[in-house]
Amino acid sequence: MWTGVRDVVSPSGFAARDMMFSSHANAAADPGDDVILEWAVAESRILITMDKDFGDLVFEGQKPHSGLVRLPDVPAERRIELMATLLHEHTTSLASAAVITVRGGRVRVSRQGSKA
Repeated sequence: MWTGVRDVVSPSGFAARDMMFSSHANAAADPGDDVILEWAVAESRILITMDKDFGDLVFEGQKPHSGLVRLPDVPAERRIELMATLLHEHTTSLASAAVITVRGGRVRVSRQGSKA
C-alpha cells in the first residue's frame, strides 16, 4: 500500500491535508514503484509507504520525489497517529523533499545525496 499526501489551502486560507490512497487512484494492480513515484511527483505529493524499495529509487537511483515517508517497521495501528505527528513536526523538511524513515521508534530525516 502507498499513500500520497499534500497540503491544500482553500480560498478562505484553511489548510488541510489532501490524501490519496492507492485504491483511490484506480490502481487495480500495482503499477510499479517507478510509476508510483512519478505520479507522486506529478501531483506534488509526499509518498508514504511501508515499502523499502522507494528509498533505493531515491538514494541509489537518484529519482526525483516530492518527499518520502518510509514506515517499514511501524505496526498498522500506530501509523495514523505517527503520521499526524510527523506531518506536524517535520513540515519544513517534507516541504523541501526530505526522506523520513521511522524504524524502531527512531525518526531519521535524510536528503537526496546522503545515504538513508
